[in-house]
Amino acid sequence: MCSENAETEVPFYLQQGHVYAVPVVHYNMEMAAHVRRVFEHLKPDCVAVELAETAELKLLHAASRLPDISVVLSHDQNPQHPEELLQRGAV
Repeated sequence: MCSENAETEVPFYLQQGHVYAVPVVHYNMEMAAHVRRVFEHLKPDCVAVELAETAELKLLHAASRLPDISVVLSHDQNPQHPEELLQRGAV
């Protein structure tokens, strides 16, 4: 959505009945700000998000513990330092 005053505009989302969807581009700050505006506009009771399949078992275990709070940590299987990526030309 392009506008000089995007904060006063109704943010873009898709609606089918009582279900709303917000299209996003991952790792994009502008999209994160847009999603925040949609949340502020709609004030949803609950939110569903896509999650990595690799975290499925950990997340199901965490959900089974509700209402207790769980922390699910994720990490890169092949961690590399930024300096190594720059030297290899990967960035």
